[in-house]
Amino acid sequence: MFGQFEATAAVARRRAVGLTPLHKTTLFLALAIIVSGCASRDAIPLAGPDPADASAPTSRVGYRSTLGDYRSGRPVGPSPWIQQNQRVAPAPKQQ
Repeated sequence: MFGQFEATAAVARRRAVGLTPLHKTTLFLALAIIVSGCASRDAIPLAGPDPADASAPTSRVGYRSTLGDYRSGRPVGPSPWIQQNQRVAPAPKQQ
C-alpha cells in the first residue's frame, strides 16, 4: 500500500514544474488587485459637501403629489373615427 503512495508522489514530483511567465503575470495582477482593495480612501476628494457633515448645506425638498396628474383610465364609448383622426393629424402647412 505504501508503494502506491510512493509511486503517486514520484509522479507528482516529476510533474511539479516552476511557474510559467503567464502564471507569474496572473499571480502578480491578482496580488496587485487585492492590495489595491486595501488602500485607504481618505485621499479621494469629494465632489460636493461632505455627506457625513450634518451642518452641510442641502437643497430644499419639494412635495409633489403622486396623484396630482391622475386621469381616469376607465373605458369610454367609441367616438367617430374621423374626429379622432382630425384631432391627432398634423396642422396644414402655411403657404
